[in-house]
Order: sequence, then C-alpha cells, then structure tokens
Amino acid sequence: MSLTRAELLTRAGFAAAAPLTRPQREDRGSAAQPAQRPLRISTLGIEWPDGVHQQAQTDLGFPIQL
Repeated sequence: MSLTRAELLTRAGFAAAAPLTRPQREDRGSAAQPAQRPLRISTLGIEWPDGVHQQAQTDLGFPIQL
C-alpha cells in the first residue's frame, strides 16, 4: 500500500492526538504519593555530573536508576 505525503501526515497527526483524546482514568491514586518503581535511564556514554542524580531524586520525589 502506497501513501501520499498528505495521507502520511494526516495519519501521524491522528496517531499523535489519540492519547490526548482518551478519557482519563479516575483510579490512578493520589498524585502526592511517590512512585515505588525507579525511573530507569539509559545513557550512551554521557554521564551525569556529580550530585545531579541525588538532587534529581530529591526534587522529583521518586527514585532514579542510572
């Protein structure tokens, strides 16, 4: 199946907007509760400066695993 550029852009726009138009779930819990699972970050040869990891965890309120 061959798509024109206009069709591709239209479909991409609908795909990008789809998560925004979904109804929000009501049972997500309180936003004040910190996350239990760490946010895992992969880097490709770029390391965080000293102290940034700890400060980010403190500021964001959830664990970060590098």
